[in-house]
Amino acid sequence: MLALGIGYTLFKFPALHNQNRFASTFWSNLVSSVIVGVIILFFSPSSLTLITTNVVWFSLLWGLVFSLNMFFYISALKEMYANVLFPIASAISTVFVVGVGFLFLSDTVSFMKLAGIMVILAFVYLLNKKGGKIVLNKNLSFYFLGIVITSFFVKYFQKVLIDLSGDPIAVMLPEYISASLFAFIFGYIFYKKNFMTALIKKQEIKSGTIIAVPLFVGAYFLVSALNIGELSQVFAIHPVYVVVVTLLTSLFFKEKLGFKKLLIILGIVVGIILIKIG
Repeated sequence: MLALGIGYTLFKFPALHNQNRFASTFWSNLVSSVIVGVIILFFSPSSLTLITTNVVWFSLLWGLVFSLNMFFYISALKEMYANVLFPIASAISTVFVVGVGFLFLSDTVSFMKLAGIMVILAFVYLLNKKGGKIVLNKNLSFYFLGIVITSFFVKYFQKVLIDLSGDPIAVMLPEYISASLFAFIFGYIFYKKNFMTALIKKQEIKSGTIIAVPLFVGAYFLVSALNIGELSQVFAIHPVYVVVVTLLTSLFFKEKLGFKKLLIILGIVVGIILIKIG
C-alpha cells in the first residue's frame, strides 16, 4: 500500500506541469512492462509458458480500463487536491461496488456494509465542507464517473487474470503492454500530432518513469496477495493507500492538510474497510 500511495502521489507531476496525460500514461506502462520483461528474462523465464490466450484477452481488457483509469485520475488532479480526490474517489468506488453487487449480483447488504456506507457519506460530506465545496463541473463529473467505473473493472479483471494464471509476473507483462498500447491509441486519436510531439518530450518520459517504479512494486504485491486471498479480503486494506497519498501530497506538493481534515480522511478509510469486510 505504501508503494501504491507513492505511485498515485506522483500522478501530480503530469497534472502540475500540464503534460499530455496519455503520453505520461504510455511511458508509465511501457516502463513497467520493461521492468517485468527484465525480471522474466533473468529470474523467471518459466512465467512465459503461463501467458495463455485467455490471459492475453483479459489483459487487453485490463489494459484498456487501466490506461483510462490513469487518464481520469491525472485529469481530475488538474482541478482539485489529491487529498480530496483520492478519499472521495475511493469511497464512491466502494459504494458503487456494493450497489452493483446488490442490484445485479444478488449480494446481501449486511449491517456492517450499511454502517460503512453511512460512515462514508457522513465523512465525505464533512470533507467537502472542510475542504471547500467541490464544484462538479461537466469535466470533473465525467472524470469522477470514469474513475469509479474503471476502478471497478481494473479490480475485477485483475482477479480474473490471477485466477487464470496463478503467476503475478506472467499476468503483469501482457497487462502493461496492453495498457501502454491503449494509451498510445487513445493519445493519437484525441491529440494526433500534439501527442506524438509530447511522446518524445523529456518531461513526459521522466514523469512516466517515476510513476512506473512505485506503481509496479505496489501492483506486484497486490497481485501476489490476490493469488492467495479473496478479492474482498485483499481490497479491504487497499484504501490504506489514501492515507499515504494524503500525507505525501501535503509534504511534497504543499496541499493544505489540517488535523481535522486528516481525521475526516481516516474516517472515510474506516468506512471503506467496514464495507469491504462486511
